[in-house]
Amino acid sequence: MLVRPQRKHGPKAEMNVVPYIDVMLVLLVIFMVTAPMLTQGVKIELPKVASEALAMDTRQQILTLSVKAEGGYYWNLGAELDTRHQTDSAVTLDDMRAKVAQIVSERHDTQVFIRADNDAGYGRVVAAMAALQDLPWMTRNAARIQRSRTRLSRGLKRLGYEVYPSHANFVLARKRQRNLMPVYDELKQNKILVRYFDTAGLRDCLRITVGTPKEVQALLKELAALAA
Repeated sequence: MLVRPQRKHGPKAEMNVVPYIDVMLVLLVIFMVTAPMLTQGVKIELPKVASEALAMDTRQQILTLSVKAEGGYYWNLGAELDTRHQTDSAVTLDDMRAKVAQIVSERHDTQVFIRADNDAGYGRVVAAMAALQDLPWMTRNAARIQRSRTRLSRGLKRLGYEVYPSHANFVLARKRQRNLMPVYDELKQNKILVRYFDTAGLRDCLRITVGTPKEVQALLKELAALAA
């Protein structure tokens, strides 16, 4: 006769969590090993420029400089921040710096704001900031332009030209009732570039950029030879 063994204890309803703890420990170790591998870095070279923040004063004249994506510059000059209008422009950094230097020399309290196109290179923006904050160079360059402009204007007047007052890096010279196209052509052949306007009312005018003292001397010498 078979006898069934009797159970000493009844069935238990508790859940055995020991296997789950083992699984969690294994997953934790896996995460600790793989986490550093998921963080990747890219080494980049950022432009480095030592510069100070521009002071703000609402009473100052405001120049809003914009940096184009393709590398050019344009700016607006007024009593408030303005990114919609354009007073002047420049293609190169040196040209921009020279023109802005002229503005700053006339109004030393000029306040400059810089904005950039979304696609403009970071290095180009930093270079513009550094160029504008090099105030000693800007002041010296503006003074040089003023001296050369004065010398150019006096020389043109001695040659019979009427020179209009200018505060920029160029002058407008006129010989009334005389077409200056031949003068323009002769200067161009001698690799001296000025601007001629083939427009009614301006055909007797030349727009002459203020160059270095050597360039001004060469221009005046050539104009004197043409007038002889």
